[in-house]
Amino acid sequence: MSGAWEQIPESCIRDLEGRRRRLVEAQAENGVNLYALVDFLYPDTAHLIFELLQNAEDAGATSALFELRDTKLSFTHNGRPFSYEDIDNITNYFKSDKYEKEDKIGRFGIGFKSVFGCTETPRIYSDTVAFEIVDRVVPRPIPRPTSSIRISSRQTVIELPFNTTMKAIDEVREEIRLGLEGMSVMSVLHLESITSIEWRTDAADQGSLIRTELGDGVVQVRARRPTGEERRYFLRFREPYAERSSMHLAIVLELEEKERAQGALQVENEALADRFRIVPAERGNVAVFFPAAKETSNLRFHLHAPFIPELSRASIKDHPDNHALIARLAKLVAKSLPTIRDLGFLNREFLGVLPNSRDSLSETYKPFHEVIVRAMSKEPLVPMQGGGYGPATRLLQGRADHKGYLGIDDIHFLMSGWDVSRWGLRINRAEPPSDYQGWAVAATQKHNNVDRFLRDLKIGEFDVKYVAPPVSKKDAEITQWLATRCYLAQSLLRIGR
Repeated sequence: MSGAWEQIPESCIRDLEGRRRRLVEAQAENGVNLYALVDFLYPDTAHLIFELLQNAEDAGATSALFELRDTKLSFTHNGRPFSYEDIDNITNYFKSDKYEKEDKIGRFGIGFKSVFGCTETPRIYSDTVAFEIVDRVVPRPIPRPTSSIRISSRQTVIELPFNTTMKAIDEVREEIRLGLEGMSVMSVLHLESITSIEWRTDAADQGSLIRTELGDGVVQVRARRPTGEERRYFLRFREPYAERSSMHLAIVLELEEKERAQGALQVENEALADRFRIVPAERGNVAVFFPAAKETSNLRFHLHAPFIPELSRASIKDHPDNHALIARLAKLVAKSLPTIRDLGFLNREFLGVLPNSRDSLSETYKPFHEVIVRAMSKEPLVPMQGGGYGPATRLLQGRADHKGYLGIDDIHFLMSGWDVSRWGLRINRAEPPSDYQGWAVAATQKHNNVDRFLRDLKIGEFDVKYVAPPVSKKDAEITQWLATRCYLAQSLLRIGR
C-alpha cells in the first residue's frame, strides 16, 4: 500500500502523543481553554467542508469525495499522503509551516480544528500512516484500515464519527448535508489543483462540482444536485501571485450563453463572442480560494487572491498586504481590457459591468474604478458608434440626430477655423483638438450603469455652439462641403451667421 512513500514509524506517533498529552495537562493545570476559542471560531459545523477541501488542495489533490452516513462523514482525496509534519501541524494550535509557504492556502494551523464541531475522534487513514486524534491535539496510532475503509495508493481518507457532545447527531448530520448541497460553483472555481468535488449520502442523494478549462480563459463549472444540473461559464484572467508560486490572482467575469436559432448547431471554432456574452454578476464574490461570505465588494465581477483572511474566513483583513493585492487586481482588470476587446466582448453592454462613480464602493475597492477609467481614457478601449474603438479623450458624444448625419470628417470641418482667443472667449475652452476619431457609443437608457460609466469617462460633448462661423473657411471649401450634405447638416454651417 505504501508505494514510493516512506512509512511514518509508530514510534514517532507515540513520541508526539506523549508531548501532546503533556500539553493537554499543562492547559488544564493553568486553566487554559483553547477548545472554547475553536468552538467560537467555527460555530457552524458545515465550515469543516471547506477546511477539509483546503487540506486536500494543499496536498495537491485533483479530486475529493464526501460520503455522509448516518453516524459519520468520510472525506477522501487523492493528494499527497500525510507526512510527519502534517501530523505535527494539525495536532497543535497556531502552528503551521504554511506561514512560510506562499503556495499554500492555510496559514493558521487551526482550520482542521473545525472538525471537532462534529467529532471527538477524527481518524486519518493515509498511504503512510493511520492515526486518530483525541483531546483535540493528541495523536494516537490505530490499526490499518479494514475493507470497510476504501483506501489505495495515493489516497487519504479522513473519517469523522458523529460523537460530539456539543450537538445532537441529527443536527450535525443535517448541517453537513445542507452545507454539501449548498456548495456553490465558486467552491471549485478558484482552486488550483482540485477540479472535481463529489458528495453522496446514505439516502442515495448525490452531487458534484466539476471544473473544466475550455481555453482562452473560459472556465465551465458543471454542478449536479438532486434538484437538477446547471452549467455556469466564466471568463478568467490570472497572473502568478509570486515568482515560482503555484497560486494566482484572478478576476472572473460571468458569461451567459446566447440563444441559438431553433435547430442551429454549434459551429466548430466558433468565436467566443458569438457563443457567449459577458453579464454582470448578481453579487461580486471576493474569494480566498473559497468565497469570503461576509466580504462585500459591490463589484459586478469576482475577485480571487491569497488575501489574509479573518480567522473565520468570512472576510478579509484590513491589512497592507491585502491592499497591495487589491491594487494588483485592479491593474489586472485594466490589463485584461484589450484582450476582452479583441475577443469581441467589449461592447456597450459590457460597460455596465464595470464599476462607476455611483456604485457603493468602499475605499478598499475604489481603485478598480480609478484604474479602469484611466486606462479607457488613454487606450483605444471605448466602443465607437458604427464599430471600432478609441480612447475616451479622442471621442465625442452628441445628440442621436447629429450622430446620424455627421461623420467625424464633418465634425472636423465644422469645428475648424476658430481663432484660439475667440474660441476661448466664446465657450471658455481651448480650440478643439484635430484628432477626434469619432462618436462614442451612447447608453440606450439614461441613468443606467452604462450611462453612468460613460459619464465617468468625461467624453467631450459636441454642441452646435462649437461650430465655427462660415467666415472662418474659404468659399470653395464651403461650396464643396454643402454639395454633399443633407439640409440638416447644411443648417449647422449657418449657425455662426
